[in-house]
Amino acid sequence: MKYFENKLTYNKITFDLSNSPSPDEREIHSYHEILYYIGGEAELLTEKTQIKLTPNSLLLIPKEKYHFFRLDHSGYFARIKIGVPHEFVKEIGFHSMFSEISICENINESVLYLLNRLHQILTQTQTEKIPFYAYNVFMMLLSEIDITGVFKEGQIESAEESFLPEIISYISQNLSYDLSIETLAKKLNLSASTLTHSFKKELGISLHEYITQRRLMLAKKLISKNQKPSKIHLDCGFKDYSSFYKAYVKHFGYPPSKEK
Repeated sequence: MKYFENKLTYNKITFDLSNSPSPDEREIHSYHEILYYIGGEAELLTEKTQIKLTPNSLLLIPKEKYHFFRLDHSGYFARIKIGVPHEFVKEIGFHSMFSEISICENINESVLYLLNRLHQILTQTQTEKIPFYAYNVFMMLLSEIDITGVFKEGQIESAEESFLPEIISYISQNLSYDLSIETLAKKLNLSASTLTHSFKKELGISLHEYITQRRLMLAKKLISKNQKPSKIHLDCGFKDYSSFYKAYVKHFGYPPSKEK
């Protein structure tokens, strides 16, 4: 199979069309995401549950919400991913749309038409006009999603008998404090090995990696509020500035001093 990917940006909105066999979705990011799942066999894993995706599903993924797409043996995963900055969503009054991870498996004709039009645009050879065309379709898509209310009953519910909601909530409220495996295992009355194995199985990410990403997102938020990077590493759960600096560069690709 021939793999392809096309990325472009216009007015801080990013568009990414891909059928990559290894989607880079095992993370928490600082922007909202609209994802159109075109085809392939995959499961969506979130902090609440997991759900098998069907072709032509549309997802809203808010910023700072962990998600991971687990692929089948074929590795085929075709999708359009639209990255939308929180400031943009807030400015146009659509922030309530991105309150929870939501999924729509029965897209109406008007929304489907716009998604297919966007797909056509992103498959074209890039010219100066292509990003502008993609942006115009995106704005119409955003309005159509809001007007038709396709996500009003599409929030993903918590999985039954899962420890994830409790542990995720505890981590979120204690990022500045001790979140060692031993501490979390004691909190849940589980052995350390059971906790780490079950967490990785349910979310597709190690518990340590998840906590690190949540702490880095907190750091990014504090820096954006003009707090000095050298002063916040303890508030974000890092024992020293050196380990914080290395983790920040590894995750975001630039040092904390370059954060806008």
